[in-house]
Amino acid sequence: MALDEIIVLRQKLHRQQLEGWKNHYRLEERKGHTWYKNRALIVVGDEGDKRALLEVYHDAPSAGHPGVAKTLQSLSHNYWWPEVKSFVQHYVKECAQCQAGKTKTHPNKPLVQPITPDPQA
Repeated sequence: MALDEIIVLRQKLHRQQLEGWKNHYRLEERKGHTWYKNRALIVVGDEGDKRALLEVYHDAPSAGHPGVAKTLQSLSHNYWWPEVKSFVQHYVKECAQCQAGKTKTHPNKPLVQPITPDPQA
């Protein structure tokens, strides 16, 4: 079963939650009882679905481990959920491959200790 199909099934299971979000987040229900925010499919329920989407939009070789902004931009064209930005930020921050390849912009500075001359020199 495709991920989009799973998301639509979860929408049906969480219909009451979506109804609660409808006015606050300006969601719309389209034919087939599928929920959208503009053109983005609403992801509700299981965090595993959100992680699976980020594996596609961030981890996949074709995605190339983009940073937060590019991952969020790509993902947001097709999917949305409340707090999507913070979820993506946390996911990318915790990505081991991204952290390993990241340039250290603030290297650790050693403690400054005085050099004392050897009294027997």
